[in-house]
Amino acid sequence: MRPGGKIHRSGREIRITAFTIFFCGTGSNSFDFAHTNYVQGELISTLARHHPGHEFVDWIIVDGPGSGNLQEAEKWVASGNYSATRGTLQGKGWEENVKHAVAVVIGTKQVDRTEHTRKEVSRLRAMGVGVEEAPGRLWGTRKVNNPLHVRISPQALQEKKAQILRKNKPITCVNVIGWSRGGVTCHMFANALAETEGWSNMPVNVFACDPVPGAGQFDTHRIRLQANVREYVAVLAADERSRGFTPILPSLAPSTRFFVTTMPGRHATLVGNARTDGGDAGVNCLLGPGLVTRDLAEKYLTRWGTRLSKPLGLSDVAILQRYDEMLGQSGQYKSMQAISYTSFTQKGPRAVGRGDGTFTDFATTDLLREDRVFVNAHHRALFAGRYPALYQRLFESVHAPTALLEMHKFNVRMMYPHLYRRLFGGS
Repeated sequence: MRPGGKIHRSGREIRITAFTIFFCGTGSNSFDFAHTNYVQGELISTLARHHPGHEFVDWIIVDGPGSGNLQEAEKWVASGNYSATRGTLQGKGWEENVKHAVAVVIGTKQVDRTEHTRKEVSRLRAMGVGVEEAPGRLWGTRKVNNPLHVRISPQALQEKKAQILRKNKPITCVNVIGWSRGGVTCHMFANALAETEGWSNMPVNVFACDPVPGAGQFDTHRIRLQANVREYVAVLAADERSRGFTPILPSLAPSTRFFVTTMPGRHATLVGNARTDGGDAGVNCLLGPGLVTRDLAEKYLTRWGTRLSKPLGLSDVAILQRYDEMLGQSGQYKSMQAISYTSFTQKGPRAVGRGDGTFTDFATTDLLREDRVFVNAHHRALFAGRYPALYQRLFESVHAPTALLEMHKFNVRMMYPHLYRRLFGGS
């Protein structure tokens, strides 16, 4: 079977051509694969870097609101060039991000950018991008040429490239992954594509990492998803308590398959920040959440048809050992609950928004409630699959041969000592 293909019931192979969109979070951009806060690179930008296909043909990465407006001249729609403050506090720019992503997917640009305004040039120069004024032209409200002095716009070149390379492999599904507001942008994109003529039935798969809309941003198109979303996966940070960082569990269509789990640590921990404070200080020793989330994302994206190079490819045993490491560091994760990105911490269980517009918390939500034995639902499921006889005996009162149980018990004691103590009290 060819890569990306699947066998139809009739026995005929159907070609899957997935277009993948990587939505960065607030303040995060495509260069964060090299950010010093992330031991192995921030998840979204790192995975985008590992896509072997053609940008604008097979995939795009979209910088998050408040991340510096570095992509504004490349967008296929009119850009807002919002200030960093408005981007960070209000998410300004993410609506344009959605329109840009839709335009690229359908292959139709809406703007051509061959020049920059003086204000835009100032921003680019502040970021270290060289921009020269065209000879004989004035500053003020007039325009200056872009750094490449091209006669054809980048958008026109990208559009033509997409038309040529997609000719014999039209898009058959769209996979989107995002973190923070980037996770919510996945929701917004899916809804926008559902409302686009000729694209309403295009299958969309979503992998959302701690999708946080921001205070006052729980609008309908961000919290409710339609039937074009075929599969929805979300990983939420269990120990985040910053006010204004309430995540959303969107409402889903009855036909949408879903998997939701939690991960120890703060908002940035699950996308690769291994520092003990979940920010830019502390020791880099909390690697587990970022690695397991990355492995989970890679496996879902690959199953959905996205091509990725350099996947972690963790075995079930390797993942279980990472989870055991997290159990041993549980005190360090719990201490994060007293730290805030916004100087104000939420008390008690983390709040969560729902697709009907109401709010609850992790402690009263079945999908998010703390597991007294395992790290999360993913950990429990992996253990049950790896050691079914022992799991059934411990949690379902199903008897199994004593020799098999003892062998499983011995394996658990040797390989997962922290889980063993939880299961058997250190006996």
